[in-house]
Amino acid sequence: MADVIKGTIMGDKALIAALQERVPQISTELSKAVKVLSVKFVRVVKQDKLSGQVLKNRTGHLRGSIRPETETTQNSTTATIYAGGFRAPYGVIHEYGGVIPAHTVVPRFAKALAFTPAGGGDRIVRKLARIPDVRMPERSYMRSTLTEMRDEIVRTMNEAVIKAASGK
Repeated sequence: MADVIKGTIMGDKALIAALQERVPQISTELSKAVKVLSVKFVRVVKQDKLSGQVLKNRTGHLRGSIRPETETTQNSTTATIYAGGFRAPYGVIHEYGGVIPAHTVVPRFAKALAFTPAGGGDRIVRKLARIPDVRMPERSYMRSTLTEMRDEIVRTMNEAVIKAASGK
């Protein structure tokens, strides 16, 4: 017969009661941590990912569209990071990749389109341009940041719980 190790935790009811008393402080500290982490996440995306690490900043529209929002209820704090929107609808296709379907481009503020082919050559002027399907590769700037920050997020949340539970 195998050896059996038995143990008893003394004061478990007192520990549970003490932790239950600290729930409001734990919730407050976790809420603060979520807010701080969401702001840091946005900063990392804007300063690193959209400054050449993943995408190059051209107009600033995508960078300007990225913003954190936190919502705290009685039972939870949720951080949501928004990107894209009206001025940068291409944010999603950069994040996940995909196909931009074939379409026709027409001038909005002029009578014609004027462009020089990518490989060089003479300038072309047209009333419209037909664009074929364009396959966009995945260039994750949000999910990759979340993956890179995972350990920091877990550590920060654990530290917040320990701080609040210990009453420091």
